[in-house]
Amino acid sequence: MPSVYPDEFDEFVDPEADDTLEELDHAGMHTHAHDALRAIQTTLGVNLENVPTSIGPTGPTGPTGPIGIGIAGENGLDGATGPTGATGPTGADSTVPGPTGPTGATGATGADGVGATGVTGPTGPTGADSTVSGPTGATGPTGATGLTGATGASGDTGPTGPTGATGATGADSTVPGPTGSTGPTGPAGATGPTGATGPTTGAVQIQVTDPNGSAITTGDGKAYFTVPAAFNGMNLVTAHAALTTASSSGLVTVQITNVTDSVDMLSTKITIDVSPELTSYTALTPPVIDTTKDDVVTGDLLRIDVDVAGTGAKGLMVILGFQ
Repeated sequence: MPSVYPDEFDEFVDPEADDTLEELDHAGMHTHAHDALRAIQTTLGVNLENVPTSIGPTGPTGPTGPIGIGIAGENGLDGATGPTGATGPTGADSTVPGPTGPTGATGATGADGVGATGVTGPTGPTGADSTVSGPTGATGPTGATGLTGATGASGDTGPTGPTGATGATGADSTVPGPTGSTGPTGPAGATGPTGATGPTTGAVQIQVTDPNGSAITTGDGKAYFTVPAAFNGMNLVTAHAALTTASSSGLVTVQITNVTDSVDMLSTKITIDVSPELTSYTALTPPVIDTTKDDVVTGDLLRIDVDVAGTGAKGLMVILGFQ
């Protein structure tokens, strides 16, 4: 893949000892490495022409933070070797070497990393004609250190070392002190009041016709139900019907009558749609209870009336719910 340096550090694949050429993109790895080297040369330029030659003053040293322990990453790549300094002019005809020129001053240390080799200082002039060797000149100052080479790709991050102990909090600081220990648990609150009791409900299923007998027919009083004491004072809240054999045509229609009060309890009767429907739960028109005639008391006699029998329907059941 192409190099992303200098905008970001490249990530290189390190082959394992047991990797084969078939498992790795060998040519791609070479291309990636070559692209990375070209990016470094382009960034530094010829004779380091793209690298600044001066380093700003060092800022004040910040306060020492707590000491952590970690594992160092791999060293970066060595920086490029600096260019060789120009050769000094040749002195007058002589067989005696002149004194060695002074060594250049020591250059400022580059930023963290392995710097490139500094340039070679110029050669001193040749001494006058003589057969006697002149004294060796004093060693000149060390030449300036070359600019730091580009940082190599970061090694794999080592496991995080254990956290160093927290130092004591100094005077005037923005670092918060350690959290105090958790206080004891307070006493349990008082139990809240008991909620109101929900309404009592009851349900009953009435078998109106034989599921294995003849098809149902119309008529009042096909079945009866006497309200038990457990339902005293309740209201009729649900009313549905079901079949064991569906009607092939015509909607089976049922009314619930309170014989004791002489009233019909449904404002919209129970209907069961034609085959394949077997219950009123899926009816196109659901039943509606008349809420002015829905109350019952112990001993009320309820009657099941079949107003429409449909065709071939069998096994009529009526399901009533009270609350």
